[in-house]
Amino acid sequence: MPRMGFWSAVLMTAAILAQPAFAMRYATLRATEVEQSPLGSKHAIDGLILLSGGGLFAVLLYYLRAWFAVGRDPAKGVAVPRWDAPEGLSPALVNYVDNRGFSGAGWTALSASALDLAVKGYVVLEDLKNSIVIRRTQKQAGALVEAWVKTGAACPAK
Repeated sequence: MPRMGFWSAVLMTAAILAQPAFAMRYATLRATEVEQSPLGSKHAIDGLILLSGGGLFAVLLYYLRAWFAVGRDPAKGVAVPRWDAPEGLSPALVNYVDNRGFSGAGWTALSASALDLAVKGYVVLEDLKNSIVIRRTQKQAGALVEAWVKTGAACPAK
């Protein structure tokens, strides 16, 4: 078969070979880069190294400044969770926001809205054993809600 070769591997510990000193590694790197570089100058390579180091320092300085400006943790203290929905949101809207959309085809949101209207006295829920029947009561919602229904705007009233 063409292009078949013989491979072998040798396993040894790192202590067998002596590590070169940092100055020797840097000098070897510079000499190799100068030979292969289109710039061909040791000063140009030194300039690129300084430019790279300066760029890294500038990025680190920017991230440090951004972290001090907005990334710090808030002051220690007691965190009090809010269990009530914000003012002016209907139960269906709270369900929509909480689930990031209507889950289960919206039946939970419909149920929450029906219970909310029943608690406020606008509807009565009947025949809960076999099926749910929702009947409107005689309680009037008021002029604000009627204006809301006509315009389709968000209703601030409860």
